[in-house]
Amino acid sequence: MRWATIFVLIARQGPVAVMEIAERLGITHPAVIQVINELEKNNLITSTKSAEDGRKRLLTLSETGQAMLPKLQPLWDAFIVVNQEMLGKQTHNLLASLQEMEAQLAERPFYDRIQDQLNQPKTN
Repeated sequence: MRWATIFVLIARQGPVAVMEIAERLGITHPAVIQVINELEKNNLITSTKSAEDGRKRLLTLSETGQAMLPKLQPLWDAFIVVNQEMLGKQTHNLLASLQEMEAQLAERPFYDRIQDQLNQPKTN
C-alpha cells in the first residue's frame, strides 16, 4: 500500500493540490503523479481543475474512497500505536536525536562539514 500516505493526506486535507502533497510529504512531483494515477485508476480519488488556477489539479476522495476509510482506519490506528510503543521503548530518543542533527545541519550544512574534513591536513 505505497499509496496509503497520500490517500490519508487527501482524506484529511482534501481538496488538495498535487504540488502541496509533494511538498508536505517531501517527495517528488513525478512520484506523487504516479501514485495519484494509481488511485484514480482504482476509482479511489477524483481530480478537478482549480477554479483559481487551471494548471492545478485538486484531489478529493471519491465515493469509493470514502467508503474505504472505515476499513482502513483500524490499520492506521494500529500503525500509530505500534510506532508509539516502539519509540517509547527506545533507550535513546530517536526523534530528539534527529532534531539535534537537524539543528546542527541548520548551523552548518553537511556538504561544508565534508569539505572541512577533506581539507584537513593528513597526519601519518
